[in-house]
Amino acid sequence: MPQGHPILAEFQRALQAHYTCYIMATMGMNSARAVYANAAPSNRVFIGPRDPSKHRATASMSQLELHSKMKPDGEFSDVLAKALLVEIYSEWEEYFRPRFATAIGTEKNMVRCDLLGDLRQIRNCIVHDRSTLATKHTKLTALRWSLKPGPLLVTKDMFSTFVDQANDLEVTVEP
Repeated sequence: MPQGHPILAEFQRALQAHYTCYIMATMGMNSARAVYANAAPSNRVFIGPRDPSKHRATASMSQLELHSKMKPDGEFSDVLAKALLVEIYSEWEEYFRPRFATAIGTEKNMVRCDLLGDLRQIRNCIVHDRSTLATKHTKLTALRWSLKPGPLLVTKDMFSTFVDQANDLEVTVEP
């Protein structure tokens, strides 16, 4: 599929929107984190759509735990990155890959992309193995992530690397 093909360009714009969502959310976390920098261990944050002094909170967490989870490349940004990567792979597999196949006049399983094949491995690790990397997940073809067996933490740099590579995506057709 040549660079600039309308379907490829649409897929890249979708990836860029997901990445922008991630960056904006993590920027917001960084700003909100400052509020809890000097939190006492016993202080709690109550979170919900209505005033928690008048209505039951939907969730609560200690201020110290919230501060820790919102750190750059911390638990909350990892959760967002993983959710978006799973979403991106699902969009590729269920929406864009079939459209590529139709545009080329072939079957979906004949449309290949090494980068998205690597993302499939990451997605499987997240979804099926509770984000624990096994050796099988670390053997990547195109994605420039350095992985070793153990817990998977998706950092801002890793997500950025994936999207940068996707901006130069190559989609091929198996003969």
